Amino acid sequence: MKAGAKPAYSFGHGLGYTSFEMSELSAPATTVAGENFEVSVKVTNTGSRAGKHVVQVYASRSASAIERPATWLAGFADVRLAAGESRVVSVPVKGREFANWDGTWKYELGQFQLEVGSAIDNLTLTAAVEVK
Repeated sequence: MKAGAKPAYSFGHGLGYTSFEMSELSAPATTVAGENFEVSVKVTNTGSRAGKHVVQVYASRSASAIERPATWLAGFADVRLAAGESRVVSVPVKGREFANWDGTWKYELGQFQLEVGSAIDNLTLTAAVEVK
């Protein structure tokens, strides 16, 4: 969405026969450049049927010194839940998601925003992580 264009269907868009709610986001406040980490979120099936949900973690950096996407997919995990069931889902995020290629992998240090949701246009939870 860096160019301002709006697609007919957003990245990660999916349809199902039930509904989900996410809460209780947990992410590390800091991470070492290149190290993997996990983000966890509680997912509740709020519908009347069993279903599968994909938790998506996106990253962004508003004041980036390098050319990068406005927002990019940093990790995802799926969960199957019965109607009314809740579970904490861990989403692995690779450290390389915060690197850029310039002949070798280089890391831009500083604060990145993490947003969690079910699609790029439905991000309901946020956290900040500082790459050191």
